Amino acid sequence: MKKIILNILILLLSTSFVYSEDKEDCKILFEELYEYTKKEVISGIDLSKCRDVVKQLKSFGYYEDIIVKDDGSSEEYELAYLYAVICEKTQPDLGIPAFIEHLKDSSNSASELLSTSFESLFRLHPEMVMDEIQKQDKTTQDYLLQKLYWGFLNNEDSEIVETIDGKTELKKYILNATNYEDTFYKVYPVLKEKHDKYKRSIEYIFENCRSYFKWAEENQKESEKK
Repeated sequence: MKKIILNILILLLSTSFVYSEDKEDCKILFEELYEYTKKEVISGIDLSKCRDVVKQLKSFGYYEDIIVKDDGSSEEYELAYLYAVICEKTQPDLGIPAFIEHLKDSSNSASELLSTSFESLFRLHPEMVMDEIQKQDKTTQDYLLQKLYWGFLNNEDSEIVETIDGKTELKKYILNATNYEDTFYKVYPVLKEKHDKYKRSIEYIFENCRSYFKWAEENQKESEKK
């Protein structure tokens, strides 16, 4: 009996040691990924290295960590955000497909940063992202458009150009049931010109916006009754 208990203790200790080693390895990989985000431009070779790092981290379920920055301050980062920044700094014909593959591999994740990070990439290259989405099967298209719609609704960093009294300035947008279409075309003006080309995708986003604001209105009414 004592021998059995001893064997169990040895197994638990060895498992704990392996887990600790794995966690430390993941922390090193996560910090390596963060260092890549500091670069002005990410080459195709660097993107490939980062893709491998992301796959390793995902295989261990390691999606976030606290990074100590150069100024000594600490900040929590998510894997989706770091990889999106890397893809944004890569040649778009490489970065966009790479991040879309990351999204497809993360379909079970509930992280909102997948949506807001994808929207940030979309804002930089709306046509190229739309073209890449259209290469996918319908189920995947709908999944990716769902991410874009949610990123469009929730990306607090998004800005639109407004001209007031002859002065042009950047303003944060606040969406509601009456302005989401107009705001969409202000955020991604090229898509207004290319509406026919991307009609299904754009209408899918609008339909989800309509459903969301309808739900929000009904929910508000229910809350007021209580």
